[in-house]
Amino acid sequence: MAAVFNGLGTLLCKENLVEQENREHMPSPNELKRKIVLKGSFNDIGEDYSTSQIPGPVTSAQDSSVVTSSQARSQTNGAEEFDGERRVYNEDESDKIEQPDLRKLIVYCRIATMKPWRWDKQRETSVCEMFNISEPKGNELCSRDNSKEMLACTERQLVRVYPIGTRFDSSNYNPTLMWGCGVQIVSLNFQRPDVWMHLNQGFFRQNGGCGYVLKPE
Repeated sequence: MAAVFNGLGTLLCKENLVEQENREHMPSPNELKRKIVLKGSFNDIGEDYSTSQIPGPVTSAQDSSVVTSSQARSQTNGAEEFDGERRVYNEDESDKIEQPDLRKLIVYCRIATMKPWRWDKQRETSVCEMFNISEPKGNELCSRDNSKEMLACTERQLVRVYPIGTRFDSSNYNPTLMWGCGVQIVSLNFQRPDVWMHLNQGFFRQNGGCGYVLKPE
């Protein structure tokens, strides 16, 4: 699989500018323009929570700040104990890849799921780690009581919120709460053309319809 991705040549993003240049923030969309960025998750026994290298599905840098999910998907999680803290990682077998060569290709979207959620622990994670959060948890973390913490989180890391798996009718939720807290990827069920999908399509017509909308200064 790694050989297949390496066949993309210079289109594939392999260099981690955050680690090479000791940056405190992710590269800008302009720096990743016309690059393919891999994202995904894996579970390594004994590995520190904040130092994971993670494989998974392909997403383009152009779409990295866009609401992009064709359907909701239920996910199962597995728990590991590290230093007395309970870490829960996504264990979707379709995303877990054990090949070391493939893991090396995951540079920015290293999925980390933390349960229970703790803001102090979130602030200790690498900016290259991306949080996958379910719709109910997203509503909680983006509420008025937590909005300042979530804004600080999304200033330094990628966050994705996805629809709860019990939406069997492929209905959608109001994405504006997450957008207001800076969540970069608010996944919706594209097969349901409801009011929230129309709102999403209208929102991303901004910025020339290039695939992402810049946050306010």
